[in-house]
Amino acid sequence: MTTSSTRNGSVASHSHYSQGTEHRGLDAAQKKGEKNVCISRSVFILGLLVLGAGISVAAYFILRQAEQSQAQVRLEAISDRALTTSREIVQRKRLGAISMADTVAWIQSNATDWPFVTVDGYEPMANNIIATSKARTLGLCPFVYPKQKLIFEDFAYDFLHVNRKPHPWDNTTAVSSFGKGIWKKTKKSPDVPDGRLPVPSDANNTWGSPNRVFAPILQHSTGDKAPVLLLNVNFEPTRGVMVDDLIQCSRERALMPDPSQVRCGVLTDMLNLASQQEGSGPDAIMMEPIYPAQDPRTLVGFIVSSIVWREALENVFSDDVSGIDCVLRTPKEVFTFGVQEGEAFVKGQGDLHDPLYNNYMADIEIVTQGDFSNTSAVYTFEIYPTSDFFDSHYTNNAIIGLVGALAIILVISGLFYMYDCFVRQEFDHNKELLEAKRRFVRFVSHEVRTPLNTVCMGLTLLQEDIRGHSGRTLLSPHLTETQRLIAKQQEEANLPKSIEVKQEDATEWINLSEEVLGNTQAAVNVLNDLLNYDKIQRGKLSLEFTVIPIWVLVEKTVKEFKLMAAEKEITLKLLFANALVGAPPEKEEAPTTASCLRKDILSQVVVGDVGRISMLLRNLISNALKFTPQKGNLTVQVDATDKLDIHQPRSTSMSFGRGQSRSGSMNNRKQSNADSLKHFDLADGDQIALPPRGYIDIRVIDTGVGMTEAQLKTVFHDGVQFGANKLQGGGGSGLGMFIAKSIVEQHEGALDVTSEGLGHGTTFIAKLPLFYDPPSQQPQADNSEDSIPPPIYVGAQQPAPQEFFPQRILVVDDAAPNRKLLVRLLQKRGHTCDDAEDGQQAVKLVRNARNCPYDTVLLDHEMPVMSGPSACRAMREMGCSSFVAGVTGNLLPEDVQHFKHCGANAVLPKPFKMSSLEQLWIEYGVNGRDPDCNEDDKSAQLGNDSEAQVAVSFNMEHMEA
Repeated sequence: MTTSSTRNGSVASHSHYSQGTEHRGLDAAQKKGEKNVCISRSVFILGLLVLGAGISVAAYFILRQAEQSQAQVRLEAISDRALTTSREIVQRKRLGAISMADTVAWIQSNATDWPFVTVDGYEPMANNIIATSKARTLGLCPFVYPKQKLIFEDFAYDFLHVNRKPHPWDNTTAVSSFGKGIWKKTKKSPDVPDGRLPVPSDANNTWGSPNRVFAPILQHSTGDKAPVLLLNVNFEPTRGVMVDDLIQCSRERALMPDPSQVRCGVLTDMLNLASQQEGSGPDAIMMEPIYPAQDPRTLVGFIVSSIVWREALENVFSDDVSGIDCVLRTPKEVFTFGVQEGEAFVKGQGDLHDPLYNNYMADIEIVTQGDFSNTSAVYTFEIYPTSDFFDSHYTNNAIIGLVGALAIILVISGLFYMYDCFVRQEFDHNKELLEAKRRFVRFVSHEVRTPLNTVCMGLTLLQEDIRGHSGRTLLSPHLTETQRLIAKQQEEANLPKSIEVKQEDATEWINLSEEVLGNTQAAVNVLNDLLNYDKIQRGKLSLEFTVIPIWVLVEKTVKEFKLMAAEKEITLKLLFANALVGAPPEKEEAPTTASCLRKDILSQVVVGDVGRISMLLRNLISNALKFTPQKGNLTVQVDATDKLDIHQPRSTSMSFGRGQSRSGSMNNRKQSNADSLKHFDLADGDQIALPPRGYIDIRVIDTGVGMTEAQLKTVFHDGVQFGANKLQGGGGSGLGMFIAKSIVEQHEGALDVTSEGLGHGTTFIAKLPLFYDPPSQQPQADNSEDSIPPPIYVGAQQPAPQEFFPQRILVVDDAAPNRKLLVRLLQKRGHTCDDAEDGQQAVKLVRNARNCPYDTVLLDHEMPVMSGPSACRAMREMGCSSFVAGVTGNLLPEDVQHFKHCGANAVLPKPFKMSSLEQLWIEYGVNGRDPDCNEDDKSAQLGNDSEAQVAVSFNMEHMEA
């Protein structure tokens, strides 16, 4: 015997109770989700803006880098051209001096005539060479030794003043303030107004030169206007050292086998010549030796020429070039020029370029070591850009690109925001429509199920009373002998002795009530379709997997429709393929019961939701019955196949009678699919792995109205009905086939329909995957007292029910008819019942019944004062461990889940079915109350002091608020 405490512990172990969760929890979760969406949207837009800013900055730097690269390429081209041109200019100047020296050497070719020589037409000759060589000036300087000085001075003045051709110059030419003679420079003073001093006759010098020689300028390219005529070039250290180098190089040259291969020209370091304009920059003096043609080893003089280094930069840059620094460098001196609009200008002494641009330097030696003697200065030009150069190449494109990219991103962000606003409005509108629809479904479900519940329970009681009057008492098969005796006594006590009902009248009344119940069930089916459609739309049509003996389930489901088919005079047949029972294909009649199938076939099962698959089969069969006229035929054919293809030829998969053949065998299918296992999590928490065995092929074939091609394409759409008023009598929701296809696809199967046209009937084909479940793996019932009942295999024989005691049940419903009818149904089965019209009264009753608690509490959902879920939560908080089941018309998923979260063990739909409650009792192991719980304990609990009741009332009202 199971005690009350054991039973209560069993029920509590199955409870899904969790505290503090109500609709406001769902609202809080919804608000949190909306907040997260808002945050995500803001983060996305912010990220888009940051990305736009990043792209804009990147575009700016890319365009700026492109412009800088373009400027760098142009700088390289400018530098190469400028440096090459500058070297060419210097080389032309040098070649001009060499040409003049060679010309003089050929004209005055006898070394013994020197230094008393002149060149007629020297000035025009020199100017022609200057024009072609870009030379500045050209002067003829013969070497005069001290002993020749006086004679040479007389010779020079006679030439200048008397003998010069084509005409002599005036007597003041080359005459200094001290008189006639070779002179040197000095500072101007009152005593030396022209800054000229006579050179010493012994050619003494201050730099320690061993060479005692004068080098006066006898003829000059500028003629008598030249201020340097008879100037001793060898008068100061810078020039004197270079003259000494020229003489030493010539001496070494004279020793060479081929002296013509050696050039002994010299070039001074940077100088500031007084003859040049101020601000023209540094100068240099170039000296090219003269070797008479008849004595090429003898040095007799040289051609002197000045170089203004700024001239080396003339016409080397185009007019659009600015922002260039040119640094002229020798080992001892540095000078910097700038370039603006193609013109070079003096910047100053030293290296004045911007060191930030050192990496852009381009240089060339415009005077190399081999151009002059080894002691001559080596000149290098270095070119650097300035910020102005790059600024001149920078455009507004980078800024435009930055602003444009940012503007595009902003526009896109704005468009996205506008689009998001419109979508949000549409989403909110659709959400409101969906919520309104769901509120409507909830309202309709509740308002329709509640009166239907009264009708169904009333008809059930009427049937039982009629059977009682007619001697056909129908009691639950799960009642114990004690319960049966109590129920029989109550029934006899309630029946008037004078009423006698004829058998034929009782049968007619029962059939009439069955028809009414059938119509109420049709209305309930429409409501169920609406609920399932809502679940499919929201993607919450979940499956509770169990192992289903599908062959038995098909047979059981077909039998349920036998009576309905008989009423319409429709022949309903169930045919199993001959191959499933091992019969030869030519057998005339196919088997019609699952018990005839081979054992290996019966071991092939479907793993899925038994409720959903039962709904699928019922939808297909009931739909076929609707569209099949009276005296029509409806056949359910069942076979197994390897392929999921709906339209495969029937000859390859079915054999139902003579003349049909079957290729292959089930053993072959078993072998081909035995290589893999599929894992499932069952509803009871177990995990199984079964090998696949192809598919079960279920074909529902009717001889009804058939379908057109257009109807075949839309038959599985939601809300589709064909001839609802004419063919269905206005019944149905138009959702059955849509739900059926969703169920099949969730089970990884296929559902399709074929028809040869109107008037030729319709065939619905459903295929579900099969798995091999050996009998040794199927769970066995454990009859131990503490074990949890094993999963129920649908269609299999149930184990014998355990002995029940009469239960003490609390019925809570605000509708008095529902309450009374449900109490009477339970009392007719031997149970003791109390009732309450709202949740607050129910909580009081449960509180007062602590010593003898209720075995079962049946709660409605929507009630005044306190709702069913709130009452259930309050009961659980008080420690109540009774089995609590909701009996409600609110069957939306969130309503059911909310009820369970508040502590309910299960939720039953209205209209109430006694068989559903008894099945839950078996599943949860709920047994009757121990008879030892006497009535005195019950009375004591009902008579608790009023203060406790007031406290409970106050707490419940506070909780409800």
